[in-house]
Amino acid sequence: GPSTVLMQASGFKPKSSIGPKVILGIIVLAVLLAAPTYLMFRDRLLGQAQPADGDLNLISPEDQSARLVKEGSSERAQGRYAAAIEHFHRALELAPNNLEIRFLLAQTYVVAGRIDDAARSCREILRISPEHLDARLQLAEIYRAKGNWNAAYREYRNIIELNQSSPQAADALAAIESQQAVAQMEERAKDALSRRRRSPAAIPSPPLA
Repeated sequence: GPSTVLMQASGFKPKSSIGPKVILGIIVLAVLLAAPTYLMFRDRLLGQAQPADGDLNLISPEDQSARLVKEGSSERAQGRYAAAIEHFHRALELAPNNLEIRFLLAQTYVVAGRIDDAARSCREILRISPEHLDARLQLAEIYRAKGNWNAAYREYRNIIELNQSSPQAADALAAIESQQAVAQMEERAKDALSRRRRSPAAIPSPPLA
């Protein structure tokens, strides 16, 4: 019968007294039982190899964070700062110790006009990594822009002490020299005004007869 032909074509030669139809039934049953397991592992492997573009849950947190940073950078380049900040915040939730993302966030706060938030981000970076020169320089510039010269001067000096040969140190030194020149000019102006106020007023000459 057909079952006998199939058994012969497969090269199976039964040596027991079990009938060909019974043996064929066992083979078919084994195939049916193995099929769901095969399909389950196949779908799982294919799903890992080719995640959907919009499904971030199928990739690692590092890859999700990198994708969010890329999207945030694109938003920032187009002037959509609120959207960029949102993307960077989400990226930080996945990689809270990534200082590059934190500095991107600080810079975006600056261009968005959120100076206090930018200063807070820079201070958080320096709390984690005190030798982060870019964050320290950004913080010094923020202090300088807000008129807090003492804090700015302190950060500039810290930059020079951390690495005298760095470009940031050169920028800091130039800023200090500029600050000192402005301070000297202001001091001279104050002295001149003070002397003018202390000098006696000119006595008017009596009218000619």
